[in-house]
Amino acid sequence: MLKWIKFLVGIMCLPLLLASCDAAEEGTAASSIVGAWQNSHEAEIEAMTPEDKSFYESLSDDKKDEIRETRRVVYNFLEGGRFEKKHGEKVDKGNWKLSADKKKLTITYDDGQVDELIVKKLLSNEVRVGKQFGLHKDDIILEPY
Repeated sequence: MLKWIKFLVGIMCLPLLLASCDAAEEGTAASSIVGAWQNSHEAEIEAMTPEDKSFYESLSDDKKDEIRETRRVVYNFLEGGRFEKKHGEKVDKGNWKLSADKKKLTITYDDGQVDELIVKKLLSNEVRVGKQFGLHKDDIILEPY
């Protein structure tokens, strides 16, 4: 009888275990955007047209690495609201603010430019922002740096 009870408990716990594995892969809800993030190269590849993707996939691994490095943008959201965006040798600085409901990210650069972005996803392993509601291929998808 005890074997059957253990078996039944094991069967009932299996969906919970699988669900927790899926949640771990997707990341957990993040309470803040503080930290260093980089643009997701894989997401950029997924957003390519079929022709561009085919061309990219035909490139050598060295060329792909070179493209990845030249396209890398690192966003550093510092405690206290300061912000740095690094693309190669260029560094843009400014301030950032995440709305209380975590649905709007405002970045004000030191040169006066303002980016108001809609936060579409804020997880521990991915941030997705864009200028329009809904999912669009021009959204910025960030992953931890």
